[in-house]
Formats: sequence, structure tokens, C-alpha cells
Amino acid sequence: MCAPERRFGALAAAAQPEARTPPQKLTITLVIDLPCASTVDALRRLRDFHRSHPTVEVEILVLDPAGFARLAPAAAATILTVELGVPLRWEPARLQALAVQRVPFFRLEDSRGRAVTAFGVPSLDGMLGGLQ
Repeated sequence: MCAPERRFGALAAAAQPEARTPPQKLTITLVIDLPCASTVDALRRLRDFHRSHPTVEVEILVLDPAGFARLAPAAAATILTVELGVPLRWEPARLQALAVQRVPFFRLEDSRGRAVTAFGVPSLDGMLGGLQ
């Protein structure tokens, strides 16, 4: 199910100031459904976060690779040119383990195994505050 474009996850940390310093190791996973209207905004949010936190490992998972066929040409061009430097991957077992119910879905996990999740297009720096 596609989340509304500006729907935030239920995080108390989302109201905290931006530009937090990430833990030693941080991995961010984004799960997208390509035809969802909020996919492009989620990818751009991830790109901007990664630019300000270049040591963060990024993983992008696609719910259904056939989604490319359902994309409007302009959306496909935008998705393919977001410049994140990581491939879009389809991993059914990983998707099942994440138990994603709405997309876009973000998961930030630190080196201690603590994780914060949200759907929609949340403040990623706010999510980062949830790990500190």
C-alpha cells in the first residue's frame, strides 16, 4: 500500500533538530513501490540525507521489479537519475523479513542493532535522533 506523500511515521524524534551526527555505523534501507506517487520524494529525501551523511550505508529495495512497466516515462527518468550510487534491488526474503505494510518504508539501523522505522517521506535526521 502506498503511503501518502507527506505521511510521517510515528516517531517522537521527528520533531528534533536536523543535522544530527550518526553513530559509528548506520545503515538506511528504503523500500519502494516504483509506481507510488511518493517514491520520487522518498528517493530525493534519501539522496539529500546521504549527501549530508556520506558514511551511511544505503540499501534500496523494490517491492516488485515489474513496477517499472507501470511507470510513466517522466517518473521512470526521474527515478533512474536520482544519483544515489546504489542499485535498486529485489530481494523477496529480505522484504519478507522487514514485513513492510506501507511504502515508502525507511529503516535506520545502527551498529548495535537498534533500529527506527517510518513510512512515507519522514525527516531522516529526525529518525536518526531516535537512535541516539
